Amino acid sequence: MSRFLSLYTPSTQSHDVLEKLLVGRTETVERVVKDIVESVTTNAKYHHLLVGPRGIGKTHLVSVVYHRLRRLEVAECRTAWIREDPWGMRNFDRFLRSVARAVAFDAGEPELLRGSGETASAFLCRLAGTGTIVLIAENLDSIFLRIADDGQRQLRAFIQNEGKLVILGTTPTLFDGVTKQNSALYGSFLINKLDELTLAEAQDLLDRVASLRGDHELAKVIWTDQGRKRLAVIKHLAGGHPRLWMLFADCLSVGALDDLVPLFLKALDELTPYYQDRMRNLEGYQEEIVAYLCEERGARTVGDIASACGIAPNAASTQLAKLADKGFIRKAELEADVHTGDRRSTYFELREPLMRLCLDVKEARGRPIQLIVDFLQAWFDVGELAAHLKLGGTDNLGRQYLLAALGDTGRSVSETREGASSSTHELIAIPSEPARSAAAKTGLECGRLAEARQIYESLVSDLTERNGDSHVETLAARHNLAVVWSAAGELDRPLRELTDITAAYKRILGNEHPDTLTARANLASSYGSAGRILEMLDLLDNISQSTNDSRYLIHVLSGSLGPAKAWQPELVTWAKSNAPVELGWAALATVASKQGDPRAAAAAAESWRSVIGELAEAEVPLRIAAAIVEWSQDHDRKHLLALPSEERAVAIQLLGL
Repeated sequence: MSRFLSLYTPSTQSHDVLEKLLVGRTETVERVVKDIVESVTTNAKYHHLLVGPRGIGKTHLVSVVYHRLRRLEVAECRTAWIREDPWGMRNFDRFLRSVARAVAFDAGEPELLRGSGETASAFLCRLAGTGTIVLIAENLDSIFLRIADDGQRQLRAFIQNEGKLVILGTTPTLFDGVTKQNSALYGSFLINKLDELTLAEAQDLLDRVASLRGDHELAKVIWTDQGRKRLAVIKHLAGGHPRLWMLFADCLSVGALDDLVPLFLKALDELTPYYQDRMRNLEGYQEEIVAYLCEERGARTVGDIASACGIAPNAASTQLAKLADKGFIRKAELEADVHTGDRRSTYFELREPLMRLCLDVKEARGRPIQLIVDFLQAWFDVGELAAHLKLGGTDNLGRQYLLAALGDTGRSVSETREGASSSTHELIAIPSEPARSAAAKTGLECGRLAEARQIYESLVSDLTERNGDSHVETLAARHNLAVVWSAAGELDRPLRELTDITAAYKRILGNEHPDTLTARANLASSYGSAGRILEMLDLLDNISQSTNDSRYLIHVLSGSLGPAKAWQPELVTWAKSNAPVELGWAALATVASKQGDPRAAAAAAESWRSVIGELAEAEVPLRIAAAIVEWSQDHDRKHLLALPSEERAVAIQLLGL
């Protein structure tokens, strides 16, 4: 039976559900409960403050604490829970009335009213009776602002003089009432900053969500490679906020793109008021700073931000610190151990790329929202997108977003790296001969062609004797020997051998088997080397029709159109029409392979740019390539940080940082 799980009011859920969804916060809950029990049963008094942006899980945590206290049935414990948004609490007297209502509601008793002339202290003592009031106060910062300094002083006097009140408060950010030394309750609270969930914790959370909902598809996909890839995308987009993880849980298990796009749009629609409300709470230049970072996408220095927003650098630094405390932005750092350039510069970026929603929705005007395009690009690789595109109609919403996604970026990071080889041909694995295969591969990569040829010749002989001419491992050894001949500059012999091997693979393994496709891609490269372009293009058409996996085309294009090659107009024309995305990623793969030689990398980037021109599908790969070239020249982090975080991740992977 599917169960409703509240995103915005977890306090309405049962204790069992709340406990089931408690991930990554168990130690905090246990510590808070222990301190409250001790505060009620002894003279010691411990007040806790939970700090974290909206959606981080503060209400969920205090809900668990509340239910645990009730189950413990601590003697003389009177609970008062003032929920979020304390409307009408305009002064300290109204605060007292809210506490009285909460105590009465929790105990199922009539509400006590403050008597005429009764002091605040006497009234609170009457509410507590012989016990202690445990006040759970959400948005304590707002309450302190409403009761003002005088109310805070009265509250402190009661806490210190009577010892009948313990506070568990929440706040999105630390505030003057607890941080300024001249504030009445300065130093009174134990501060608990709630961290974002890690990827592993989010995986655990969604597994529990799937169990509670009875969603078997979600429970299954979470632990697959595809599921982990999708989780990483959500982590990038949403950060570690539990509310947002649960919001995207429906998207995680959806396989059909026509279902995913409406679900994702629905999720974004639900997020719109959340982000708009957060934006409305910004002060001064903070809203302008956030809007600027939304628009720029990449990380920017304090100076850049100050100049763009027309404020002094010192004022910008102050506002950025406040925005960081509120969870809007973060310092952009490179985890890689690289030379950082000017260490005096601090870079800032959005903590949640989903914040771009605030601008993208307004500017879309019927066009695909750029954020969704980014999401799809990271979620599905080009092969998967192309497969969905072939299944889709011509006018449906999903197809519009697919076309936009295919027209911008492309492959996943891992598959881009697999295609990023400087070799014209690719080897096929021989599982029964790992040692000799590895030695031959090393010889080939290091230019010791005679050594590689000798090993593969012996493998062909041994495998033929052991398994016969038509065994797949014998064919693999023959294929790899043909690759060595090609690397040595021979043309006719590798062409004849690869033609026979491709036909044999097709007969034995089928047209779509990876070994068949690898052999066919290598044969296409050999045709290109021999100047037989029409036959090469026929093979590329065949590969394109046989698989949605773009690695093979990327490999052929990067090997056949590299700067060291003579540009072949027919191949370039074919690629622009039939494989524009792969053309861009082939350019990036070639540039990345030359990162150790800045001049060669720069020359490669310039050469590819001159051939590709302004092809929209290659814009993102070429932008990443340009950043790699710039970084390879001076190893200054600014070149990588200027990229949006998703593109930066690709660059860092390709650089091996």
